[in-house]
Amino acid sequence: MLFTEMSGRALKYRGKILVGEVAMVTEAVIRKICKELDIEVIDMAVNQDHVHLFIKYPPKYSVSYISKMIKGKSSRVSGRNFPI
Repeated sequence: MLFTEMSGRALKYRGKILVGEVAMVTEAVIRKICKELDIEVIDMAVNQDHVHLFIKYPPKYSVSYISKMIKGKSSRVSGRNFPI
């Protein structure tokens, strides 16, 4: 059995930073994290200040756990690659 979830994730201060290379790296990181967790990304939209995900995930994960993993890892990678 698999569950689906549509979720929007906003940046902490809603800055318009998800553009160009930052947006491409963010999308790639999210897809990599989902693949590692055996989560299928059905649809993803990276906007300037937030990301929308429509995913199919196994029931062993909660939505809050998935959100925490994606936000935490993508934030670390973005911070390392694109320091402010």
